[in-house]
Amino acid sequence: MAKARLFIRPNAINRNGETGIYVRLYYRDSSIDISTKELIEPKHWDERKQCVRKSYKGHTSINNYLQKVLMDVETIRLNIQMTGKEPLPKEVKNQYLNIHTPQPAPAPINNNALHYWDTFVAYKLSKGEIGHKSHKQYKSTLKFLIDYEEFTDSKIHFDKIDVNFYDSLLLYLYDHLGVNPNTAGNRIKQLKTFLAWSLETELTTNSKFKKFKKPSCEVSSVALNQEQLDKLFFLDLKSRPELEISRDLFTIGCATGYRFSDFIEIKKEHIKGDFLIKTINKTQEQIRVPLNSYSRAIINKYPKGLPNVDDNYNGTMNLHLKEIARLAGFNDLHELTIYPGNKMQKVTRPMHEILSTHCARRTFASQSLQRGMLMTDVMKCTGHKDTKTFLKYVKTSEPRLLEVMSKAWDTIPT
Repeated sequence: MAKARLFIRPNAINRNGETGIYVRLYYRDSSIDISTKELIEPKHWDERKQCVRKSYKGHTSINNYLQKVLMDVETIRLNIQMTGKEPLPKEVKNQYLNIHTPQPAPAPINNNALHYWDTFVAYKLSKGEIGHKSHKQYKSTLKFLIDYEEFTDSKIHFDKIDVNFYDSLLLYLYDHLGVNPNTAGNRIKQLKTFLAWSLETELTTNSKFKKFKKPSCEVSSVALNQEQLDKLFFLDLKSRPELEISRDLFTIGCATGYRFSDFIEIKKEHIKGDFLIKTINKTQEQIRVPLNSYSRAIINKYPKGLPNVDDNYNGTMNLHLKEIARLAGFNDLHELTIYPGNKMQKVTRPMHEILSTHCARRTFASQSLQRGMLMTDVMKCTGHKDTKTFLKYVKTSEPRLLEVMSKAWDTIPT
């Protein structure tokens, strides 16, 4: 009798510490493996129950998908048996792959580019080139392009994608939506990726999009100095537990250099001796960050694990941080550069109005250098590969700047 089960290969680990999840189909003396295209760290796999453990974030959706794959395999097997044939594992796998392998993009049946957007995204997903967050961003970009079509009362045709279309798109982004150049740049980048795929799959021969430039701008930001970090760390928030949780998670970010999406996921299993070891969401690179007195204190404060929050908590946490900064008396003024549309403006805001989750990563970079760490060591913790990008995160503190300026210039003979 034929049977199928889910399993992993613990000895076949990729550089991210993950292994594939497979369906193994048995029939008499033969068996064959079918990839589900899902990856998991072995510690998150329950071999007995043949599923992802409940402690793993997103386990429900993954397990539902795995059960669907298992059911699809079983359905094919039963259909073969119903025809009176033997359900040989190789035949079952061939039929499964014929059904589930993404097909090349169909020949254009019309010139409307967005008609093929979903096919493009599905292809990227099947190749593992798009993660969960990128998938959401591509959906957002599609919505933006559809809105642009409605606004201009015209379809985005492959043969009309040229410099005039590019200028019109930027005008819509800046003047109608009021986005900054970095947001516009992300939309243009994803559009170019789609158009490059369309060119490769021969949906179009138009390559004028290659000249489109991705807009960008310098982002104004703030970082806490050591005095502010300590004041925040010791601020008594016991009467405001919701603020205390946000403060503690933010402190973890300041002490590790992790992005919001990473420091909210820290679990006990990520702590290995004196190190915090975690695979970073954005790059899928495993980063090892030594624990320090701040991170140890927060981790020890929650022996059962850090408070459980998700990506949707980012907006709430930003509101909490502004209230926490107000309570801490962070009233020092900062000049910021903003871009309403594509027009640069200088504005002045007090610290308590602009503190946000991303300031944690900048605080870590700035404070690490201020406290004597080498830039190369700090970059290992933040995951930066080039100095230019890393230095955008660094804010030189005034006391240190005063010290080095004095040493360099206070030399007038008396």
